[in-house]
Amino acid sequence: MVTLYGPNGDESSDLLLEIILFCPNEMIEMKESMNMVAEALREGNEIMRERQKYDLPPISGEETWNLIEGCGCEAASLPEIYCAVMNDVNKLRMILQCPLEARKAVIMQLVFGSSN
Repeated sequence: MVTLYGPNGDESSDLLLEIILFCPNEMIEMKESMNMVAEALREGNEIMRERQKYDLPPISGEETWNLIEGCGCEAASLPEIYCAVMNDVNKLRMILQCPLEARKAVIMQLVFGSSN
């Protein structure tokens, strides 16, 4: 048997003994929780690797369409712009990262080669 001592050098109280007796169960629960978190992180990393592997766009097609439409691009140009940015993930990322006030000009430059 191990004798436990408190911070003042005296033998530990009943409370410390009680904590030690319950600690194994809590440690098991904590370990299980940590394993669940680790598994979720592994799954998330795998999903990200798959997205990169196929170079999937960072947003959905519908979100892309709404983004282009919301910039004030002409309705007749929407399908051409949509196809251009959905076929080039780097263009789509560039559009998403630019400031809102410059987004239409950036789209026009990337797709049509001009900002008109």
